[in-house]
Amino acid sequence: MFFFSTEKSVSVNCNADNECLRPMTCEGRTCECAINQRWTGLTCAALSGVPTSVTLSAKSRSIRISWSKPVESKSTILGYRLRVLVNNDCVAEVLLVCSTGCTNVLIQHVCSADKRQIRENRRNIELMEPISYEINQLLPYTDYNVWINAINDAGNGNKSETLVTTDSEVPQKPSEVAALVESFSEIKLTWNLPGPTPGITTYYIKMYEVVLNALPAFIKGVNVIGFNKQVAQLSGLEAYWNYTFTVVATTDKGSSEQSDMSSVVTTYQDAPGKVTNFVIKRPSAILTTMEVSWGMPLLRERNGIIREYKINHNISGTTTTETIAAESEIFQKLYYITPDRHYQIEIYAMNSLNQAGEKLLKIYYASSKIESQPQASPKGYTIETVVGAAVSCVIVGGIIIGLVFCLIWRRRRNINSKQSKSKSTQEESKIGGQYEEMGINNVSANIELRTADDKNVYDQIDRTPTADKQYENMMCK
Repeated sequence: MFFFSTEKSVSVNCNADNECLRPMTCEGRTCECAINQRWTGLTCAALSGVPTSVTLSAKSRSIRISWSKPVESKSTILGYRLRVLVNNDCVAEVLLVCSTGCTNVLIQHVCSADKRQIRENRRNIELMEPISYEINQLLPYTDYNVWINAINDAGNGNKSETLVTTDSEVPQKPSEVAALVESFSEIKLTWNLPGPTPGITTYYIKMYEVVLNALPAFIKGVNVIGFNKQVAQLSGLEAYWNYTFTVVATTDKGSSEQSDMSSVVTTYQDAPGKVTNFVIKRPSAILTTMEVSWGMPLLRERNGIIREYKINHNISGTTTTETIAAESEIFQKLYYITPDRHYQIEIYAMNSLNQAGEKLLKIYYASSKIESQPQASPKGYTIETVVGAAVSCVIVGGIIIGLVFCLIWRRRRNINSKQSKSKSTQEESKIGGQYEEMGINNVSANIELRTADDKNVYDQIDRTPTADKQYENMMCK
């Protein structure tokens, strides 16, 4: 008589524990092994614990993983499985499988065949010692999840999971630098930087201007941040101006080689700037002529191809517009005018797109007077200068003569004064003696004879000085 077992295998629906093969139990209405155990086909075997002492060292293109065996392997370690993932998508898988001294166990890859699959044999003693393994061919500056678990009789053990970012690196040389003109002041610049992303990337754009036939001259730099932002919108440029560009990519590890220069491009035309050296004058002594002259706008302000100039004036009495072809750098035009009138002249440039430039306006008064120029002497001195010098000499000479005359007059007056005093003394002595004899003193004699030394002689004789005396007194005071 035969008895057939009614116990069910793993993951089979059940209602009670006695319906499952031992040592499984009915969990969630299916037969399952206990936690951290796996059905081997014969029994529930315990899973290996997590590998210990796990460390990771990342470079820009590789990750080195080091670890030791789990504390609780539960049974003989048959190998290790390493997986590198990006956003849970397998990138590479490494199987280190026991080849000697182990039970022959079939260990297969979990990652699909289109991923990198690596299988290497190890002796059982090597699997029990600390292990180090480097996974290369990775991308710089990328976040990777690294999984590692030991494999025993129960299969894949509990895994260690670590997030690591590979290092950045110096970027490659940018290429395909191209400039596209979008307006008179804007250029769109594009370039290409071969992948993979080397890190946090900044593009340093160098802008050069090309003036006439000179070599490109650096103007300024513009920064663009972000590896994928391989385009720049450049604005505020000169109209109808030649530009070329280079690009350098940088990360925290250094700068790339500078790209080749782009082709030289020219921004579109815009309205011209103002003319230069705008002058209105009378060219000669002819009162009926007016000269108007000007020059082309400055090179940087021409903003395009100058085709002609427009002149608005009121010479005929009404506003008239004339057109002058731009055939040279400097221009001059003569007008017949009527003196003693005001004339209004306005001038501006026109480009080949018929855009009018900045206007300049001047009002000119045509005087009927001819300004005389000082007459020059043969030696280069003007008549006015010579006459002025002569008059100055005469005045200075007169002053000197007057001073000499005054000194002579003073000297003669002093001599006469001394002689007069001497004679007066003698007479006084004589007369005084006579009065003394008569009993009268000298003072009384002076009063009587009116010979006292008064300060103003003219008061004494009751008369005014003559004109000659007045002049002498004035000059010698």
